[in-house]
Amino acid sequence: MADPSVEIEKLEIEALRCENMKLQRQVEESQRYEAELMADLEKVRMRLLMTEEAEERLCSQLGDLEAESVLQAQDYNHHINSLKQQLSQMQHLLAQFQRNCS
Repeated sequence: MADPSVEIEKLEIEALRCENMKLQRQVEESQRYEAELMADLEKVRMRLLMTEEAEERLCSQLGDLEAESVLQAQDYNHHINSLKQQLSQMQHLLAQFQRNCS
């Protein structure tokens, strides 16, 4: 007849093997999940980099547009002042003409 303590040890060893296999599967699953997360993180990093580069381009374009709008406003202001001066001269000539005709 077999020694009961040996049988108990065999059962304990088998239980530990089962537990070890279960833990090994959990480790492998965790490693796969970690790899997926790392891949997702890398994708997010790349999107962030692309977004930052796009933001820099937009800021540069905005600066160019602001400079252009200032120049256009100055040109418009000069044109308005020129038209005011021409109108003033025409009004002065018209007043002189009306005085000469009376």
